[in-house]
Amino acid sequence: MLALRVALQNLYFRPVLTVVTLVVVGLAVAQAAVVLLLARAVENSLVRASRPFDLLVGAKGSPTQLIMNAILLQDVPVGNIPLAYFDKLRRDPRVTSAVPLALGDSAYGTPLLGAGLALFALADPATQQPYFALAQGRLFAQTFEAVAGSQAARHWQIGDTFSSQHGFLQEAPGPAHATSYTIVGVLHPSDTPLDRVLFVPLDSYWHLHETDEAAERQITVAMLRPTGLTEVYQLYQEINRDTVAQAVLAGQGMLRLFNILGQGETVLRLVSWLALVMGAATVFLVNYAVGAQRRRETAILRALGTGRWTVFTVGLAEALITACSGVVLGVMSGHVLAWYIAWKVQEASALAIRPGFVSAEWGVGAAVLLLAAAAGLLPAVQAYRQEVASHLG
Repeated sequence: MLALRVALQNLYFRPVLTVVTLVVVGLAVAQAAVVLLLARAVENSLVRASRPFDLLVGAKGSPTQLIMNAILLQDVPVGNIPLAYFDKLRRDPRVTSAVPLALGDSAYGTPLLGAGLALFALADPATQQPYFALAQGRLFAQTFEAVAGSQAARHWQIGDTFSSQHGFLQEAPGPAHATSYTIVGVLHPSDTPLDRVLFVPLDSYWHLHETDEAAERQITVAMLRPTGLTEVYQLYQEINRDTVAQAVLAGQGMLRLFNILGQGETVLRLVSWLALVMGAATVFLVNYAVGAQRRRETAILRALGTGRWTVFTVGLAEALITACSGVVLGVMSGHVLAWYIAWKVQEASALAIRPGFVSAEWGVGAAVLLLAAAAGLLPAVQAYRQEVASHLG
């Protein structure tokens, strides 16, 4: 108890060094916490975003681009496939549900998604809860009616009208189409990027983009839900052997995307560990410098009857108290920063990222305390071995 009281007093009487050490350790822990929290949260978010999509079918091209465009709404469409090809897939007995989607237009930066009413019938197989449930108004029933996702509804209300523009990305919109849409409903949040789109009937897409009555109708993506896992892989292989379209397994595509992101996470983890080592080095340098300046005080304590082990414990306790306080400060700051970053990402992409406590944070805290104990060990040993008489003159 005496050692703890003396260690706290020593920290109190050198406020500048104590605060600087706390900040350095806290920043190192915060960086490590942010990397851990966001890595797990982004992985969960990508899995959640891909839940409605079992098998994606689109034009031949990059599978990653198809995933980015259809699920994350972060890239231009790969191309289109004929509606007749979709009808063939829809009639396949191995397919329980098939939803056609059309992408390529936007309204003042908000993506438009042409879809059939079958999209709103999709439900989670485990809970039977619909992925895209109506919150207000009704679903579209006429050609130029629209339903707003929960995030898109921040800009429009039921009864508002808007004109669409050719061009999926906000940076390069084309000229506005002459016909206007009317919003008739708003959806509950689905925790997917589709929360930021305006859902419109497929007929409206075809009406605005057909040049003549004989033009072949097309869609951008088909969402297929096969009857079972065996059927999933059968359809996947058959479609990819064909020359018309490509099939992408949404779960595997997301895993591939997460592996790409994981390469950057690995670098950040290495940087975080380097920062933790630098924090421990700071604790060592401060304790070593202070211990050298406090040799007379240590000698006085010894002369008054304080044992060697008590003096040793004082030096070690200072390092551990500083490290423990830095861990608490860093974890709290890391959680706040992770939630702020997640909020900004969700504002930009509607990708619902929810950082939560992860068990690896215990590992970070334990590592910091071990490094701090190692950093405080040498000054503590020097205090233990210090001779009294040589420093009382």
